[in-house]
Amino acid sequence: MEQRDFGRLIEALSGHIRQGLDASSGTVVLARGDKSVAMIIEAGPGPEACTAIAPFGRLSGNRDLDTARAVALLKLNADREALGGIVLSVDSARGVFLALETLPLSINVITFLQRIEALCGLAQGLALHIATVEPEEMPASAPGPGPAGHGEDWVLRI
Repeated sequence: MEQRDFGRLIEALSGHIRQGLDASSGTVVLARGDKSVAMIIEAGPGPEACTAIAPFGRLSGNRDLDTARAVALLKLNADREALGGIVLSVDSARGVFLALETLPLSINVITFLQRIEALCGLAQGLALHIATVEPEEMPASAPGPGPAGHGEDWVLRI
């Protein structure tokens, strides 16, 4: 039943965006015109749900800037009601910021399409938001040992 319900949702999305999508693998990747990933929709977690994942920015490689951006997302994540079930995250292995939402496979098709559009819109807005985040001035010294005991002092302010 899980694959059939997932297929039903992906078929509706396929018709909505007028692109042929194949749900048989349990994962669908939507790409932008520049071939970057716009969204991933995958079956799970569990047999009754699917997860929509929208990457919205890359880590910069600058520790202070990436920390500032992650903290800004944590602040946004604290307002669960405003996000309407969407969770913001950082995938450090892939070097991207993510917005994700888990939806029941029994969801109404129209509601599913609305949630996918809302997630895409939020991801676009978040990309603009994190682009404006700047690291706060970090003090030259802070109490306590640095990361992994390397003697480097650091502070994370929220």
